[in-house]
Amino acid sequence: MSSVKKSQDVEEQNGPNYGTVDVKVGTQQDLLDLQDLDPAFNQKMRLVNDAIDEIGWTPYHLKLFFLNGFGYAVDSMILLFQSIIAAQSFREFGEKGYANAMTIAAYVGMLTGALFWGFGADIIGRKYAFNITLFLCAVSCIIAGGMPNWPSLGFFVALLSFGAGGNLVMDTAVFLEYLPSNKQWLLTLMACWWGFGQAIAGFIAWGFMVPERWNCVDVETCTRGNNMGWRYVMFTGGALVFFLSLLRVTVIRLRETPKYLLGVGKEEELIETFQYLATKYNRTYSLTLQDLAACGTITSAHSKNRFSISETMIHIRGLFSTKKMTISTASIFLSWTLIGLAYPLFYVFLPSYLASRGAVFNRSKFEIWRNYALTNISGIPGPVVAGFMCNTKLGRKYTMVIGALISMAFFFAYTSVKTSVQDITFTCLIAFCINIYYGTLYAYTPEVLPSAHRATGSAIAVACNRVMGIVSAVVATEANTDTPAPLNQTPWYQSSKADTPLHTSESTLQNDKVNSLGKHIISSVMSEKSISRSRRNSPKRSLASSSSISDTKRRKSEHVKKFTEMALDDVEQIFQKSRDRLNEAEELYQEAEKARTEKLETYMDATKAMKGAHQALSSAMIRKANATKDVARLEMIKDAREAIQKRDDLQSQVDKQKKELLAVETKLLMWENIANMAVENLKEDDLEHLFQFQG
Repeated sequence: MSSVKKSQDVEEQNGPNYGTVDVKVGTQQDLLDLQDLDPAFNQKMRLVNDAIDEIGWTPYHLKLFFLNGFGYAVDSMILLFQSIIAAQSFREFGEKGYANAMTIAAYVGMLTGALFWGFGADIIGRKYAFNITLFLCAVSCIIAGGMPNWPSLGFFVALLSFGAGGNLVMDTAVFLEYLPSNKQWLLTLMACWWGFGQAIAGFIAWGFMVPERWNCVDVETCTRGNNMGWRYVMFTGGALVFFLSLLRVTVIRLRETPKYLLGVGKEEELIETFQYLATKYNRTYSLTLQDLAACGTITSAHSKNRFSISETMIHIRGLFSTKKMTISTASIFLSWTLIGLAYPLFYVFLPSYLASRGAVFNRSKFEIWRNYALTNISGIPGPVVAGFMCNTKLGRKYTMVIGALISMAFFFAYTSVKTSVQDITFTCLIAFCINIYYGTLYAYTPEVLPSAHRATGSAIAVACNRVMGIVSAVVATEANTDTPAPLNQTPWYQSSKADTPLHTSESTLQNDKVNSLGKHIISSVMSEKSISRSRRNSPKRSLASSSSISDTKRRKSEHVKKFTEMALDDVEQIFQKSRDRLNEAEELYQEAEKARTEKLETYMDATKAMKGAHQALSSAMIRKANATKDVARLEMIKDAREAIQKRDDLQSQVDKQKKELLAVETKLLMWENIANMAVENLKEDDLEHLFQFQG
């Protein structure tokens, strides 16, 4: 008897456990098996699980691991692409509109994609959604790179996120529904592809967002021609996703998952799928169509009309059909909701954090994007570690607890970072730890959801995550992620701190002159407010408060009486003085405004002059470098000419010596010939006489 059946027997003996659900590695137990909602479905699901275990791990599963992992990578890339390109594209389009609109567009697209494809996958099947979503991402990503304005870019970012959001739901559902029970830990390990996607996005950004020729600096001078970096990011990412989408239809011909086929009653096609795997990979299985028929008819999985609201409601109600399932489903949705706020506030706005801290730590753009790539790489080992932790006594639940607690500790520690080394260290540690939690959550969610409603449950869970992603964009906007200060410092605090020195520096003298008028106005307003509060709360005040109110009224009545007894000329004189003071204050304000405008113009002129000086300096340095090169080139030519002259002189000397040597050789040859001729002409007697003479 399989481990699934053993756990079922234990459940029947001990009664249902209404605590949270933990999934043990080495079992493949549908949550509906623990509830007696549909006995026929329960029995058939156990038979299908046993057949999957009999066939075991095959190359088909290995291909699924890589192809589904590509979907994980694409989802993380898409989420980071919009945060990478947001600042530069916003600058190119004149910084008109909502700065964090791309984040909202991405999460709206992922929200609708998760719901649409998730609900649809439980109705039309996993196969079509699995193949279409990645292709939709690729096309939309490439088109987004060519958009001419901010709204159209936001539309296609939302569209490519629509495909990515559905693709993520399909990856886990398809892989899990083919996976043998002893390999379920691979579902956690598959989340490492999420880290690979982040790393790829980081390296693409590092390559295209650093060169100045592709990334403009000022809004006034920013055009498409000098700001192509973010477009190259989208083109490169879209081409990569398109290649991966082609692999999904060429490397493997995906068949509909066995558990979906069981849920919709296509039992013959289910047996054909098992037969295909067993025949191709030389495996055996014992399940037959007669075994499934003997279990009875499934009654809980679908309505009569599959394409209807009632069909969708069946899947939603199936997630809350019992108390245990309600607790489990609610816990899953809550986990996805909370991580949906924390994760994007760190990862999606990480470029802003690194840029702001780069200004504090005096980093270059190269160092900022290098650190971004290193942080993304650090997320890859997290799911790998989580996969091994899940395979121990810790299980899924305690692995998530450990990952969440460590991540929380490093998040709090990150707010006190003081040095550049601490900054990159803590961002890498956060990326590693949060992916332990996230990777386990991705695996845990489809495992504890009932298979008949798995895609719907995953879709709602991911939708909760995406809703909080939209909220994170609003939080990040209000909290001002471009400041190096922690997010718990509110914007109004920073703005007030920033505004105070500006006013004091501009018009200290003018403020001294109008100070008396300001005090008079403030005191009048405060007096009116205190009187109105006293009137509202007088029944509840103490005796001392009543006495204070009486004194205030008495003083006010005395002022009114004194004012009414004054002559008309005196009243007119007082009003005239007030008007004079008001006119004086207005003049001072106009002078201050004029001085501010002049300072601003002076600053702009100085900025232009500085830019001109920088350009002139750059030109002079280029000319100096060219002149240095020319001087070096002339010296090389001079040295070459001197060497050629020396060579010619040596050659002349060699030629002269050759001529002298030739003359000597000619003379020697001539004398040798003369000597030979003389010897031939001598007689023998002469030779004897000569020899005697020589002797």
